[in-house]
Amino acid sequence: MFDRQLPNIDASISWYTELENAFGETDEIQTRNRKQISQYLIFKQNIWSKISYNVKVRKDFNSDYDVPFIYSGGLKYNLLAIFI
Repeated sequence: MFDRQLPNIDASISWYTELENAFGETDEIQTRNRKQISQYLIFKQNIWSKISYNVKVRKDFNSDYDVPFIYSGGLKYNLLAIFI
């Protein structure tokens, strides 16, 4: 019969959540109790031995102010891989 193999994908996905509660008071600032939760997702993939890329998305929720949705991407080229 027909045998088909899937390509080998050298990739990873990471998911992080941070929770922060900051309480403070000074002579010039009234008592503040700020709560923040951050969630972000990172996708990384090695295309060849010398080239990899990543994509990151992050969203924060803060009790005191609005935080925008953040995204970024990166590309890495390893010049020294030809010598290894």
